[in-house]
Amino acid sequence: MIASLIDIGKNRAIKIPSSVLPVMKNLKVVNLSLDFDRVIIRPTNKNPRAGWDKFFKENDGKLLIDDGLDIDNWHAL
Repeated sequence: MIASLIDIGKNRAIKIPSSVLPVMKNLKVVNLSLDFDRVIIRPTNKNPRAGWDKFFKENDGKLLIDDGLDIDNWHAL
C-alpha cells in the first residue's frame, strides 16, 4: 500500500488511507519505531505503568529481580 507524505509546518505527516482507519479504531497515540528501512506504527498504552499496582498487590510487593550486591567481588570489577 502506498501512502503520501505531506508537510505540516516543520513536520511531515503520513496520509493514512481510509481503508486502514477501521483497523486503527480510535487510536490517538501510537508508538513509532524504526527498523532499518521501515517505520513501524503500533498502538501504545497511554499509561505505560497501568496494572503495576495490581501486580505488586498480588505479589506482596516482591521485587522482580534480586537486589543483592556482591560486596566481596566489588573491587575485582
